[in-house]
Amino acid sequence: MSHNSRLGLVLSGGGARSAYQVGAVKALVEIAAGMGVNHPFPVLTGTSAGALNATYLAAHSQEIPLGVAALEKLWGDLSTGKIYNVGIFSIIKSSLRLIMELATANLSPEKTMRSLLDTAPLRKLIKSEFQADAIEQNIKLGHLHSLAVKALSYSTGISNTFFQSAEEIKSWEYELRQGQKTQITVDHILASCAIPILFPPVKIGNEYYGDGSLRNYTPLGPAIKMGAERLVVVSVRRLGALTAPFGPNVSPSPARILGILLNTILLDSIELDYERLVSVNDILKELPADAQTPLRPVEVCMLAPSKDLGEMAVKEAHRLPRTIRYLIHGLGRTSEAADLISYLLFEPTYIRQLIDLGYTDTMDKKESVKKVFLPTE
Repeated sequence: MSHNSRLGLVLSGGGARSAYQVGAVKALVEIAAGMGVNHPFPVLTGTSAGALNATYLAAHSQEIPLGVAALEKLWGDLSTGKIYNVGIFSIIKSSLRLIMELATANLSPEKTMRSLLDTAPLRKLIKSEFQADAIEQNIKLGHLHSLAVKALSYSTGISNTFFQSAEEIKSWEYELRQGQKTQITVDHILASCAIPILFPPVKIGNEYYGDGSLRNYTPLGPAIKMGAERLVVVSVRRLGALTAPFGPNVSPSPARILGILLNTILLDSIELDYERLVSVNDILKELPADAQTPLRPVEVCMLAPSKDLGEMAVKEAHRLPRTIRYLIHGLGRTSEAADLISYLLFEPTYIRQLIDLGYTDTMDKKESVKKVFLPTE
């Protein structure tokens, strides 16, 4: 795929919801193969759990169908306990530490509580699957042009895009966001996946980082910055869908507030940036052919679930480990915790449903998807 037809794949965050992306990518690869495109995603960007998917695809970009099959197996074999510690003693320890730090207040100014859940199992999983050498090798061989993952520095408040790419791409710096060229590591992936409050921040260098969706005002920007002329964006929320309303005069539970907070952090920005890009493309089409502008059109295809993933999660909530169910019930009714559950439900039955839905939804848009694989005229 030549430079002027370079395609970028943008994967948003979403915890367990990101299994949907695996099915979508599986369908995209099949569609591309049918058109004779063997290396369909020269530019890969991922945020939060999307960073895990993007880096996995980058490491397997020399033989992408095999890589997608391996990624599907990886997700299919997941359980909640492989992502965060669900043991009763771990949960009690975290809860007691939080209570003690709140109770001691000024008596203990140094606070060590960083999250509600321990993600040591996730670190172990990523470390066992991550292939740093393969990513660099694929860039050198031309199978991959660029990989980027995002994380927010809690030290500076700056949204940092960590990227690994061909030589011509340089680091950049703007207000509250920057791009830093580096070799992607396990810590970069873990940092991007560190959902605030739930998962602990990760130290990279001298700074601590959290979920890449925080302050992620332009999630499509890095792919464009790295030369993508067209984009496929995979969201994990049904477009236009909001958390189901509960009606007037109903006090929101902590579970509902936390679910809406996570939706705002993880999902809103990618949909808003997609709308901005579509608007810019429409404006550029109306300009005279000889108009001088630094902007360029970027064809974009948005893929999103046809069903509400929160509603799907509620039906499978009983599969959560007992300790996690207990915690969630303490925050509110299951119906109010639908979105929260959908981020934490790393259980095979739910994961399989999301993969299948991603595949079906993408195949249903096959004719639209084909357009982004066509060469630039």
